[in-house]
Amino acid sequence: MQSTAPARSRPAKAWWLRLCACLALLGVNGAALPASPAGTTETVVRAAFLFRLTFFLSWPDAAFSAPDSAIRLCIREGTDAGLFNVLSEQVAKRKAQGRPLEVVRVAADDADAVCHVLYLGTETAAANGDGAYAMVVVDSLNQLERVGAIALVREDQPGGGSKLVFYAHPQRLKQSVVGVSAKLLQLLRMYEVQG
Repeated sequence: MQSTAPARSRPAKAWWLRLCACLALLGVNGAALPASPAGTTETVVRAAFLFRLTFFLSWPDAAFSAPDSAIRLCIREGTDAGLFNVLSEQVAKRKAQGRPLEVVRVAADDADAVCHVLYLGTETAAANGDGAYAMVVVDSLNQLERVGAIALVREDQPGGGSKLVFYAHPQRLKQSVVGVSAKLLQLLRMYEVQG
């Protein structure tokens, strides 16, 4: 019996495999996306990425005040309000690397904020108070050039629709004291900063 499904081209197949690998890394698939009144599917995927990111980063002991201190995921005030709620639901009573997870909102001028992952969204201000131990995540390539280490960028696709693409600033990853696993590096597109 012959299949009537159209043959996929190599680029389409490669894109599909990258998407599946990325979703597997994040622990997200169509069935796993919670129906949340607090956010859209894109918000849920962003929250899942931030949550799963904690499993693929490593911080030095000095980044924590005690052996049982929480990994703090900071959301900059002024970003998507639904993201804070969805992420708080996703990490409730969960641990990463044997540590509890805590989601907090931080103001741009909060110089005392302790963050292990700092989500700026599309915020145009430089990261203040993020400390030496924060992995800074943004929503645009413009922000990635200015301040971020990782960007979750929504890209429109030919023929309609859009998808989230994960980029990294290679120099900032190298300079960071936060370790990034090889598995995560395979999924991040390295963004070459102009100039």
